[in-house]
Amino acid sequence: MTLDIAEFEDLMDEVTHRFSKANIDGTLRGLLEKLGWDALLSPDTEPLFTFENGKVLVIGEQTVGIEQLRMTAKKLGFDVNRFEFMLDYERAQTFVYSKLVYNSNYRVVFVGAIPHSTTGTGQSGSLLAELQSHPEKYPKTIALRTEEGTLKITKSGFKKALSQLKEDGYLVA
Repeated sequence: MTLDIAEFEDLMDEVTHRFSKANIDGTLRGLLEKLGWDALLSPDTEPLFTFENGKVLVIGEQTVGIEQLRMTAKKLGFDVNRFEFMLDYERAQTFVYSKLVYNSNYRVVFVGAIPHSTTGTGQSGSLLAELQSHPEKYPKTIALRTEEGTLKITKSGFKKALSQLKEDGYLVA
């Protein structure tokens, strides 16, 4: 398909309008990601500064007991008082995620199965996408998944992620 000059100019005007609006709205990165053009933007945003001994939030539907997760963290040398657990599917839906924005007290957010329709998702399709696509605003976010790729908080997945962060020096015990 080839457009004539007038059709092409109309199309370019519309594209320019949509890109300009997205830039003004602060949604340009998301639009470019949807088009697969996000590499056009320079990674000018730095991750949010957080403390190595900061809080760890674990949020998602409960599939393993809080005590098991606490014991796992404790066995790895972590102070369990640093951990906040929001392991209720319904409470995860109404959790005030804005408290994470630019909050350097939280070091890591582990995310399991959560509702797609949560408050605070911004322009993103889900909370996980919102947290992961804005490292300049939110603490490091790690999706806890099963071997099959399903979002799920399991004892082994939690231990593996926590151990890796400790080994990398990102999270100190």
